[in-house]
Amino acid sequence: MSGVVQGITGQKESSRHWSGWLISKPFDWISTPLYLGACFSVGSARGFLDIGNLGYQWQQFLLVVVATLMLIVIDRYESWRWDEEIPLRVATGYFLLRVCLVLFISWVNANEVTLFIYLIIPFSALLYFGSRVGIGVGLVTWLAFVIRVSFFPPANFDISRPTGFIEIFTLCLIFLTTTAHSLIKEKASRTRAERLLEELERSQRQVAELAATRERNRLARDIHDSLGHYLTVISILLGKAKAFKEKNPQEADQALSDARRLSNEALQDVRESVKSLRTSQELFSLERNLPLLVARLQTEQLRIKLEINGSEEGCSKQILMVLYRVAQEGLTNIQRHARCTEVKLRLRFESDRVALQLEDNGQGFDTQNFQNSSSPAGGYGLQGLRERLEMIGGQFCLDSQPGQGTRLLAIVAREPTTSAGQTEPSLAYS
Repeated sequence: MSGVVQGITGQKESSRHWSGWLISKPFDWISTPLYLGACFSVGSARGFLDIGNLGYQWQQFLLVVVATLMLIVIDRYESWRWDEEIPLRVATGYFLLRVCLVLFISWVNANEVTLFIYLIIPFSALLYFGSRVGIGVGLVTWLAFVIRVSFFPPANFDISRPTGFIEIFTLCLIFLTTTAHSLIKEKASRTRAERLLEELERSQRQVAELAATRERNRLARDIHDSLGHYLTVISILLGKAKAFKEKNPQEADQALSDARRLSNEALQDVRESVKSLRTSQELFSLERNLPLLVARLQTEQLRIKLEINGSEEGCSKQILMVLYRVAQEGLTNIQRHARCTEVKLRLRFESDRVALQLEDNGQGFDTQNFQNSSSPAGGYGLQGLRERLEMIGGQFCLDSQPGQGTRLLAIVAREPTTSAGQTEPSLAYS
């Protein structure tokens, strides 16, 4: 699309090449022949070759040539300097200058040919000021032409009945008025198309920036939910190894072994994330990956009971990944803050939606501080999960009280939707 806009710009620039001065815009196809016809008509004046009037005729000829060249130069300079975006004040000046030169030529070289140069006045008024002003100027010009031909005809005007001459001028005036009106409409359509193309290009840039922002946010959430999860568990295992180093070397060695295993899994997870950036067609199974997640996190001090009902067949990868991140972040928070001994993780696939519920018997917390990043449930993790669920129209609920554990519930439709009109789910769902 940007190539189309550049092509239009290139067309504007190419019109300013030196060859464009011959016929720089549609107006020149009308004005230039009239200018040149009025200039060459000097030779048709009676007595031009008369020796007694030769000096006067040559002065007349030079004045007409100079005035004609001024009109041609005005047209070309106007096109080169302003193209089609002429300010109103400048357009008014150009119009008045043309009127003066046209009247000058028609009086200095008065004949039946130069009178038709009057057509330039309404034609340029239409192009400069629009249809209403142009038609008004056209009527005034027609009236001035009729008065000039009827009451102040040129000395060499050899038509006994000027009515036919006036009819020809009237037809030419109607034709040029119609032509100018078509040019105005064509210019307006072209300007509107260029504006729409610019707006479309600007919208495409905004969409690209928005997509890049959303992708950065997605990557940030993935890094936090996946790599952050592994690092948290590894940190806990290393702390355990340090604590049991003297008291129970065997337990410390097991913790180090588990930490090494998890570091390898974290590295593999990073590689898979990078690979998923190149292709989004890989199949992801929540039924397969959720038990693996539970097995990694379960210890003698923390028992995790997993229950899966129904089948994930028909669910999109996006939904399955979001629910996996919910379980991953929830279990990570439990390890870090809950101080619990038992966790229940339930996953239920129904005909129209999927529900994931996580419940622990830990110390709990005050949900009023949920938005506070210093609280156990706050921070970027659960906030990121809420954002993920909202993006696919999911519902998120968190319930906890000090000393009574924590319950988390996420419900998502089988097909991703928007979050408009959704209500908070009830924890009585289970």
